[in-house]
Amino acid sequence: MNPLRRLFDYALDLACPGPLSGRSGQLRQQILDLEMTKRDSKLGRLFELEEQAPVRSAWVGLGTIAYEIVSHFKPKRIVELGSFGGFSTFAMALALRDLGQGGKIYAVDTWEGDDNTGPYGEVVYQNFLRTRRELGLEETVCPLRMTFKEASTQIESGVHLLHVDGLHTFRAVSDDFKCFRHHLMPGAIVLFHDVYTGFPQMRIFWALISRRFPSYRIPYSHGLGVLQIH
Repeated sequence: MNPLRRLFDYALDLACPGPLSGRSGQLRQQILDLEMTKRDSKLGRLFELEEQAPVRSAWVGLGTIAYEIVSHFKPKRIVELGSFGGFSTFAMALALRDLGQGGKIYAVDTWEGDDNTGPYGEVVYQNFLRTRRELGLEETVCPLRMTFKEASTQIESGVHLLHVDGLHTFRAVSDDFKCFRHHLMPGAIVLFHDVYTGFPQMRIFWALISRRFPSYRIPYSHGLGVLQIH
């Protein structure tokens, strides 16, 4: 790696985690506690189906902590921006179903691809629907095949958890967050995937946004930024 790039990444790493005390410290401790008690067995069937999927998800290493985050914070309405193969969708949906409170997750994606994933065929969306059926999550997962902007006009306010995993540029992720910011309830949890990868604009975005809200970054598996709306 270029020495200047290494120095740049190191500087961002120092900026990203956020303070260890106050509201950020409380959120950090909650996530660390969930890490200690997470249960892979809750996602056994989902892991099996992932092995048969036409595309592999970068979310596999984070699926269990996503399940635990939903189980702990008990959101009733989740919006996911960028579902792709659906591993993150179904990990969170299984937690919603297990909570038994009638929660729903709205999975928003065109299922056509973007500059990061490249274009992909209809097989990805059809496998998404097949996995939803296999897991018995038809009542929990609501796919919205449209752009994020279009979805923002159809989804009602009162969102308790937002997962942002669309195009990994500073402008795109900023626009995605702003587009749904007014939908979020006070205390809502927001997840940003890939804040600890080779996408420098995502790292910069996380370094800035994590200073505005209580936040914590889970460093493994491409990084998951977790923040809580005031």
